[in-house]
Amino acid sequence: MVDTAPAFAVGERKDKNMPVPGHTRLWGYAQGHIGGVQIIQPAAVLPETGAQYLSDNPQYVCSA
Repeated sequence: MVDTAPAFAVGERKDKNMPVPGHTRLWGYAQGHIGGVQIIQPAAVLPETGAQYLSDNPQYVCSA
């Protein structure tokens, strides 16, 4: 269960330039482009959380 609302809304346009250390789910060819949120998936624990031995941290996944 997640206590917060999704960070983005369906139809919202976002700049896909998110420099972050480590693994990201953003493909390299999409970096620096504008995209729109088409669907928000239910919150789930991402595999990266387990791989980094962090506590469960369910997050919403936005598809663009």
